[in-house]
Amino acid sequence: MSFDSKRIIFLILAIAMVSLFAQPIIDVHAVPTEVLIPAIHPQSIAFDSAGNLYVADSSLGTVLQYDSTGNLLDAEFASGLDFPTSLAFDSAGNLYVANGRFGTVLQYDSTGNLLDAEFASGLDFPTSIAFDSNDYAYIVDNRGIFTTNLFSNPGDLNRDNDVDADDRNLLRAALGACIGDVNFNLDADFDEDGCITYNDYRIWYGHYIAFVNAQNK
Repeated sequence: MSFDSKRIIFLILAIAMVSLFAQPIIDVHAVPTEVLIPAIHPQSIAFDSAGNLYVADSSLGTVLQYDSTGNLLDAEFASGLDFPTSLAFDSAGNLYVANGRFGTVLQYDSTGNLLDAEFASGLDFPTSIAFDSNDYAYIVDNRGIFTTNLFSNPGDLNRDNDVDADDRNLLRAALGACIGDVNFNLDADFDEDGCITYNDYRIWYGHYIAFVNAQNK
């Protein structure tokens, strides 16, 4: 048998490569090593400025509060929820909970007192909340992404913090359009039927009158 050095070297390299790639590649930082908080169906977590952990549990319909070491502080920091999906804090320490099946976002203060049961409403199963540096809430549901501006002044289609002729013109430009049309305006579909009709205009006009009356108080 003749000695083929090139073949031997190739064989050694092949064995080395197989051995290398046969080893499991594990990122130890990505592998959970401990169950910190027992929960039935946790959907979302958030931390407050004190390091306390909040867990939204869809089966319990509650938000649970734990301290930084995992001790349960309050099993019903928020309760009576129907499939809570997301949690977020604003800069003032208020907690916001996306209440999936109710289509709302609730606002609680730092001690768990309910401040607003409809901080946002009329949503189609909200799944995520986030705040930017200006404390504007961005809320995701099955239709898209909304901001608090839409909920603080319903009818404010151009998001300039008032309801006026500019918003009316945007709605008129979308009249007759349906989902899929270039000029369809999701924010102007107030009755959520997938098309912009005079019924949406009627609803918008009601928001306009309410805004004007509020400014004149």
